[in-house]
Amino acid sequence: TAPVNGAVADGADTNQVDALVQDANGNAITGAAVVFSSANGADIIAPTMNTGVNGVASTLLTHTVAGTSNVVATIDTISANIDTAFVAGAVATITLTAPVNGAVADGADTNQVDALVEDANGNPITGAAVVFSSANGATILSSTMNTGVNGVASTLLTHTVAGTSNVVATVDTVNANIDTTFVAGAVATITLTTPVNGAVADGANSNSVQAVVSDSDGNPVTGAAVVFSSANATAQITTVIGTTGADGIATATLTNTVAGTSNVVAT
Repeated sequence: TAPVNGAVADGADTNQVDALVQDANGNAITGAAVVFSSANGADIIAPTMNTGVNGVASTLLTHTVAGTSNVVATIDTISANIDTAFVAGAVATITLTAPVNGAVADGADTNQVDALVEDANGNPITGAAVVFSSANGATILSSTMNTGVNGVASTLLTHTVAGTSNVVATVDTVNANIDTTFVAGAVATITLTTPVNGAVADGANSNSVQAVVSDSDGNPVTGAAVVFSSANATAQITTVIGTTGADGIATATLTNTVAGTSNVVAT
């Protein structure tokens, strides 16, 4: 039997196993040497114990790994076995990962954050309530999730602003954080400005045109190829195809030898 079971797997807390040794008629045998063993790494504190007048020999065992530990009691060629259980201890660490990252910042596409909750010996903790939060406006779809048997709790988050969203996971006084990334969606708008305008029409002086490329939520789109053109035959565009930077801006310059208005199209 295991009169003490369910110890914390911290290498100190103990389970107890009792072995009752009897003869064929059910009489308790005194002074029998019982050898206790376990094949799964449990530490048997007293591997050999003699039975008392009640025919019982007892031992204690510890472990640093949560789970089932099978204990075998043997006398000569006779043996019996029993399962004992070790459980995870208090929350010591939270490890965060983002298995799904780089979602579109459209308020619908989601990033995923997983929190692995473990005790001081690295045992996953089941049933821990993990509170997820973010300070930068991300929407956490499930702010509190319980860990499963693997010690993992997961949540999803959305945003309408491209950039980095830091997520914090907290259990009691233990916390951890991780950065997730939201990216701009498809091109929705191009806004043109002329930061340099009114150049002399001498074929050398130039005007500049900036194209700000944004998605439907106003996020700048990085790496978009912008094609600049003009129907004015004498206008010369020096940057025909520009690529937007992190700010969503591509810039072209143009010259002309004829004074007047030159219309520029960005596509």
